Amino acid sequence: MFSTKHTRSVDENVLQHLWFCIKVSAKMQLAILCFMLHGLSGGLWCAPNCMQIKEISKWIADLACKR
Repeated sequence: MFSTKHTRSVDENVLQHLWFCIKVSAKMQLAILCFMLHGLSGGLWCAPNCMQIKEISKWIADLACKR
């Protein structure tokens, strides 16, 4: 399995890094859907706690600290 300077810096091979990116992008896409539903409902529908902006930003910051 080949690696790049970036994947070595995060101590992953390319497939591990691809899987990480897929998981992050899936969560972000779900968050976008929640934000859109909240906006379209005029604020009547509230996203689950794990999909609210503060939680998403905390989740991203925690990921960055672990790398």
